[in-house]
Amino acid sequence: MDALSLVNSIVAKFNEVTQLQDSPAILSTTLTTIAGIIVLLIITSKRHSSLKIPPRKLGLPFIGETLEFVKALRSDTLRQFVEEREGKFGRVFKTSLLGKPTVILCGPVGNRLVLSNEEKLLHVSWSAQITGILGLNSVAVKRGDDHRVLHVALVGFLGSSGLQLYIGKMSALIRNQSTVAKFNEVTQLQASPAILSIALTAIAGIIVLLVITSKRRSSLKLPPGKLGLPFIGETLEFVKALRSDTLRQFVEEREGKFGRVFKTSLLGKPTVILCGPAGNRLVLSNEEKLLHVSWSAQIARILGFNSVAVKRGDDHRVLRVALAGFLCSAGLQLYIGKMSALIRNHINEKWKGKDEVNVLSLVRDLVMDNSAILFFNIYDKERKQQLHEILKIILASHFGIPLNIPGFLYRKALKGILKRKKILSALLEKRKDELHSGLASSNQDLLSVLLNFRDERGKPLSDEAVLDNCFAMRDASYDTTTSQMTLILNMLSSNPECFEKVVQEQLEIASNKKEGEEITMKDIKAMKYTWQVLQESLRMLSPVFGTLRKTMNDINHDGYTIPKGWQTLWTPYTTHGKKQYFHDPEQFRPSRFEEGELVAPYTFLPFGAGARICPGWEFAKTEILL
Repeated sequence: MDALSLVNSIVAKFNEVTQLQDSPAILSTTLTTIAGIIVLLIITSKRHSSLKIPPRKLGLPFIGETLEFVKALRSDTLRQFVEEREGKFGRVFKTSLLGKPTVILCGPVGNRLVLSNEEKLLHVSWSAQITGILGLNSVAVKRGDDHRVLHVALVGFLGSSGLQLYIGKMSALIRNQSTVAKFNEVTQLQASPAILSIALTAIAGIIVLLVITSKRRSSLKLPPGKLGLPFIGETLEFVKALRSDTLRQFVEEREGKFGRVFKTSLLGKPTVILCGPAGNRLVLSNEEKLLHVSWSAQIARILGFNSVAVKRGDDHRVLRVALAGFLCSAGLQLYIGKMSALIRNHINEKWKGKDEVNVLSLVRDLVMDNSAILFFNIYDKERKQQLHEILKIILASHFGIPLNIPGFLYRKALKGILKRKKILSALLEKRKDELHSGLASSNQDLLSVLLNFRDERGKPLSDEAVLDNCFAMRDASYDTTTSQMTLILNMLSSNPECFEKVVQEQLEIASNKKEGEEITMKDIKAMKYTWQVLQESLRMLSPVFGTLRKTMNDINHDGYTIPKGWQTLWTPYTTHGKKQYFHDPEQFRPSRFEEGELVAPYTFLPFGAGARICPGWEFAKTEILL
């Protein structure tokens, strides 16, 4: 559910999924790390849009008309720079400045558009580098309510009533200055660095920044390891390990060489990988204290800007509470009978009496059918299949280049998301009417639960939040639950004694049921050995490789400093497969999870832990056990 749930184990295990995801993953990751930004700007500068965009040309990537702009700045002819283009192209024309496509608006109408629509149609935007110069908390950088509060605070000094207190002192200071009329020295002091910085930023700022970052010598004691080349880092090795199902070896090889804390560079960002229980605890117990989840805008758009996976702080907490009404054990008691019936009918229809079945395909269909009915109350086969096909396209894009242009998986995914949203927005509006008229219950499915939710202030979730989180739960359960169910069946087929114990336990539970009586939560709790089998499968193959976080400040850990803004990665592989935590870790031995057996804290973490533990872990557990 969390960062790097994108990197799931099923990619290497099952050929059908591999064909869907691997090739685009390798190609897209390689291109992204080597030349993603350059490709993006080139395509953006040349793209032909169906929109009627203003006249003029954007020029070359990065450069555009920045050199002419700098020349005009230097020669004090900025007015002529604008008027020349206004005369040629009209009051609205496009250009490219500082590496970005820019529309210049002339006249009072253009002025009004920009200056009267702050935070409505437009907003201030600074690069991270410029923000660092201006100050993260300055009035020039802050937006919305934060900006308003700072503005009010400054007016206490800068407004006319405030200035009455200081005007006498200002007058005396100015009177004592003998060189007020000439500003040559000041101009020379400020203009030259400004011109230089603009030119460098526009032409090669990003590249220079990354090169310097990768080679910088710091007084901090950084973890050992290597960052590699700018952009690339060790991403190619990481993707190779992903393709060959050797991610565990990828980490263990570096852990053996550098120790429990080491640095690398993944997906274009410096990353510190933390191994062992101490590293797991650091990441998972310090959410919004030392670290926080961080997604690019492109990935957040795929996951859903309002989803529990993307939101932080109080927004994240409220969404978890809302989802718990459906996903936690208390909520599941209302749905376990329906889940049991759906699974039993599926097995009777597609498994029973067959000499041979395609396990992966059938398990995938089962998971999709369950989520369509339990989340949206959709029974129509064509509609379920349509949503299933859309989901496969969306998941395939997780490692695609985030470019919204024809031929790229990301564009296909965005189209799929819009199509899915259109379908289910209509369902949402219909459900609202049904809830209002009493034709639907407040706990009919996940959609109804979220629509009926109110936070501690009595505020409902927005329609966007309802849909994004329904999608998030469905998307996250697809590969993870499917791969785990398939792995369990594979493990049991290779371990007849374990298989027999599971069968006997299930038969014993069934013998106490009346004909037609469905499974209850009491029965689920009685599946002690089956739960041990599930835990052992989770230990041997976790649903996700790990999760990424971004450091909020410099962090001191195990004698090293992890700089502010770096990524950290924890992974269950650093404990799940280690003999110091699990005896004979390569052996499938469910009995290791018997009651009374001690599992050390932060060593068994298939669903994560802490504030961002997988919100659907109890739902997944119940579905698999059923």
